Amino acid sequence: MVYHDGPAPLIVAMCRATGLTKTIDEMLRWDPSQCRLSPGLRIEAIIVNALTNRRPLYKLEEFFRGMDVEKLFGPGIEAADLNDDAVGCALDKLAEAGPKEVYCTVALRAALQAGVGIDVIHADTTSLSVEGAYEDDDCDLLRITYGHSKDNRPDLKQFLYGLAVTKEGVPVIGEVLDGNTSDRTWNHRMIDAMRSRLGDLRELVYVADSSLVTGPNLKKLSEEGIRFLSRLPATYSIEEKLKERAHDEGQWKEVGALSKRKDAASYRISSYDDSLDDIKCRFVVVHSSKLDRRKEKALEQELAKVEGNLQRELGELQKREFFCEPDAHEAWREFCRGKSPFFALSYEVIVDESIAKRASRGR
Repeated sequence: MVYHDGPAPLIVAMCRATGLTKTIDEMLRWDPSQCRLSPGLRIEAIIVNALTNRRPLYKLEEFFRGMDVEKLFGPGIEAADLNDDAVGCALDKLAEAGPKEVYCTVALRAALQAGVGIDVIHADTTSLSVEGAYEDDDCDLLRITYGHSKDNRPDLKQFLYGLAVTKEGVPVIGEVLDGNTSDRTWNHRMIDAMRSRLGDLRELVYVADSSLVTGPNLKKLSEEGIRFLSRLPATYSIEEKLKERAHDEGQWKEVGALSKRKDAASYRISSYDDSLDDIKCRFVVVHSSKLDRRKEKALEQELAKVEGNLQRELGELQKREFFCEPDAHEAWREFCRGKSPFFALSYEVIVDESIAKRASRGR
């Protein structure tokens, strides 16, 4: 018989090498004397299916019929052993043990085994839109509902998933979230999750987007002694003040290009020590040459639009006739109110003597 295993042997080998199978068997409650396959092996089968030619759970047995199942999972194992009841039971046991706890343990063991450092953690969430009714969105486990759609589909319900990864991109903490979970709230919870799963956080640098920077989050980061790196939101007045200070002082440190591309932007920075919500922070103002060019182009386009409007309005004003010079001067002053300061405007009043002579006495 000819088997078509595809990448399945490599995936299984990686599960064994990272300790995934062993860790799952250690953390889940099961009786080896009552189970033909361990929970770890059954979840291995789900992973193989998900990463190759994905099939629904009830078709998992059919999926493995064309593969050398004994070679993949051990002597005496058949595709029939991977039926939906068997793998469903493994998933029930995984839910009982806590998927987040199991995943984090698997990921941390694999990272330590590979020598991956846990000194820098990058965290963020993303949304996954789904179609269908999902009427029972009050489920205790997960609420699939409307929220801020990061894939620009606000018409669809969604759920979120959040990841914390090392600087090499290795995920160490992951969880599935309700569709309306706020990133600000999630960052607060992630700090607690890191403390319980990673231990001492004083040597850690936590990197996240501007949703991290809130009063409660800053307080918790300070209490835990966690250093963090984020973008200061414009909602804080100090943001504009720091940019103005950097511009006025002009004490920039050249960083240069961070890419080898010919059109790469050149950067320079200026840093300041200050407080944010009574917490001492170090702020870095970053200047980008490419951003300057984009702003310059946008400004040129805006000025061209303003100039076009001015020319049209001036043409209409030139066609008007006034009874006397004071009326013409007043019309000009009214015209100039609220106009762009980037254009120097001047005018001249022309008196038509022929019209003045033809006008009757008293008018």
